Amino acid sequence: SDVEKSLGVETLPSWRRVEGSLTQISVGAEGQIWGVNPFAGLLKKENDIWTEVDESFSQVSTSYDGAVWGINNEGGILKKENEKWTNIGGELSQISVGSESHVWGVNDEGKVYKRENDAWEQVDGWLSQVSVGCDGSVWGVNQQGKVYCRDGGYWTEIEGPMLSQVSVGSSSVVWGLTVEGNI
Repeated sequence: SDVEKSLGVETLPSWRRVEGSLTQISVGAEGQIWGVNPFAGLLKKENDIWTEVDESFSQVSTSYDGAVWGINNEGGILKKENEKWTNIGGELSQISVGSESHVWGVNDEGKVYKRENDAWEQVDGWLSQVSVGCDGSVWGVNQQGKVYCRDGGYWTEIEGPMLSQVSVGSSSVVWGLTVEGNI
């Protein structure tokens, strides 16, 4: 409204219910929407229609430049290349893709890895979830709910509420979910 604008209040768009049920979703480049359904089916949304992909995944991540990576039900790491999935090698429980050149993940033990020169390089620290932005900004959450930001070659603890998840768009766009589920 005009009153809200004059007060400097921004009116945000409202949520709209979309048909379907997912356990995980990832949005990247315009039109790139991927998800995992409750039956571990990988889905891609095109022209307002969810299409099931032939692979079974536990998690998928896509980026602003169109890179798509996923974790299959056995923890295997796959990358979408030329309309097919390529096994990359290694095992992760969670993956985050900020761009083709910024891919990070966490395994079942909480060890943190980044993709460097076509290989997985272990990084110091223990996290339950990691997120990387398009500019390479990396944030993570450990099992105690503490939040960390990668600063150079080190993790810096960020003061604030205990989080269960963090999501990074870039160094200036970071969102989190508290352990209670609050944003």
